[in-house]
Amino acid sequence: GTGQGTCITKLMETELIAAAAEPSIGGIGARLLFKDKRVFFIGVPTYGKYLWWGQPLEPQALDVGWDGFNTTVFDDEDNTSLNALDDNIYIGSQKGFIRLRGKSPDSWVLDQTLATTGPLSDKTSSVTPFGLIYPRENGLWLFNGFTSVLFFEKGKNLLGNVNWAQYARAFSLWDGRYYRLYYPSGTATENDRELVIDLIGGIENARG
Repeated sequence: GTGQGTCITKLMETELIAAAAEPSIGGIGARLLFKDKRVFFIGVPTYGKYLWWGQPLEPQALDVGWDGFNTTVFDDEDNTSLNALDDNIYIGSQKGFIRLRGKSPDSWVLDQTLATTGPLSDKTSSVTPFGLIYPRENGLWLFNGFTSVLFFEKGKNLLGNVNWAQYARAFSLWDGRYYRLYYPSGTATENDRELVIDLIGGIENARG
């Protein structure tokens, strides 16, 4: 079923003729976010629990803080996503999200949210007008800045045959209307499936 605040007009899952290539931002594969004139990033190899940030308008002047800051909250899990919702920054892990409030290091405050299910990968997490959408093993989840809800359960035509062993290949896109998820299915080692959701009204079509 759908969660409150979301309206689905079109659900379509089809086989891709050619494998979808994941977007590349180059560098070391870290997740970058620009907010309040600063660059923030996570995902630096061997520094999975760190949040890094640049000086205002000086992205090359980097600081790092909270070495393992989420350890007690997420059982020593690495960060998996970094997004801005409303006026705050949210650092995700598989077990939830932490909120970063404030405009500068002197005023920053970290809050634990009520979310208990977070994203597996930043590449499959997309910010939409309804919140952050991301897939998990049991379906699609929505994080609204406070809590996370399962708004579409896994089914035959919805994430029914994901190759989770190759999930690192998957990625999602939000184009202003459609949430698109590309992922490998069955024994595929490259993305061979596309899930498309139109977040405007009710379900129109589902096939796959």
